[in-house]
Amino acid sequence: MVSDVREKRSKVTFISFQTLRNDIATGMVKFLLPLYAELSKSKAVDYYIGDARSNSEKYKDIKTVSSCYFYISKIVDILASKPFFKRTLAKKRYYMEVLFDYICAKKLTDKTYLVASCYLPKTFAKNRQLGGKNIFIAGNPCEFAIRAELNNLETKFGINISDVYTDCTRLAFIRKSYAQVDELMLFTESQRRTYTSSYRDKEIFYRETFIKPNAKLFPETIVTKRKQFTFCYIAHSVWLKGLTVLLDAWKESRPAGAKLLIGGNIESGLKKSIEEKYRDIEGVEFLGRVEDLNLFFRESHVCVVPSLLDAGPATVAESLSCGTPVICSDGCGSSTLVTGPFGQVFKSGSDKALAKALNELSSNYGNYSFTSQDFAAVSARIDESEFHTAAATHILEGVK
Repeated sequence: MVSDVREKRSKVTFISFQTLRNDIATGMVKFLLPLYAELSKSKAVDYYIGDARSNSEKYKDIKTVSSCYFYISKIVDILASKPFFKRTLAKKRYYMEVLFDYICAKKLTDKTYLVASCYLPKTFAKNRQLGGKNIFIAGNPCEFAIRAELNNLETKFGINISDVYTDCTRLAFIRKSYAQVDELMLFTESQRRTYTSSYRDKEIFYRETFIKPNAKLFPETIVTKRKQFTFCYIAHSVWLKGLTVLLDAWKESRPAGAKLLIGGNIESGLKKSIEEKYRDIEGVEFLGRVEDLNLFFRESHVCVVPSLLDAGPATVAESLSCGTPVICSDGCGSSTLVTGPFGQVFKSGSDKALAKALNELSSNYGNYSFTSQDFAAVSARIDESEFHTAAATHILEGVK
């Protein structure tokens, strides 16, 4: 048997709320696996997640936090799909987060250098009492900045948005978790901006990175642009994605002869508001699910990403990798990719600024001409490995 020569003296523990099933990772587990692999080269690392089922040798040390949590989560998922239980289990995410935290806290018996991508007020507090250090790797911009954006939408549309970002009980749970964090690890500009303005007492590790587009989903191919000048938008649309800002801008100042394609599913409450307020809007086609995103981006002239606040989204890099320029809000972490011929960045939430950008790109489209190779040549920093290498080095320094 080959001996494990990795440093074990100072314990490191990773915790994530999401899953790894049949070697397919979800959420922050997917983002953190390379960091875990990098760190595991020189140090033994425990990694607990919501559901770990893998046949791969490289993931053999990643474990489900407990069989109890696993089975309860399966039961809750089944019940939540039933109409009778939907209202009762509307706070499912919060309940499962509390249970996950409780189980993690019970599992913790000694101090550790705890790196978590989920909210763990009890676990963080216990680790502090034991003499450990708590690191939170954010997947989104600060939750309270997100809540502020949704407050503005509620006022503007006279609505009540009920989701994980507006649940007051969950927000109190998150606030308790932040209070026990010693250091934040951030990787997009929108995270850095929102967290540094809210938590000036925390240590912050920041390295900008972006998730590379999947080359298999976006292969290089020759596609003719649509005859009609076309703007495209693609997302699983919730209020935070800024679709109403785009529709307001389009309604106010539609570029002459242009068309807007809206792809992806739309959350029911948002869909109802859109049907009421924008029923007469012209030049807009709602497509629903888009099967071929590569073709969708390449046939369009411009992709619009109007998110009010977003860690990414990946849509920005995906469109640019297809050679299609982007109009992006400054609330997007990926907005720093949009420079020169790659498009324009507008002030988040401003339909007037977006309308101006729509007309600029349609009127002066020749100024925004580039190929996917042009983007690849200047986007070497779209490399998660730099973040993971730097973060692993930082963690190793911290546990000495």
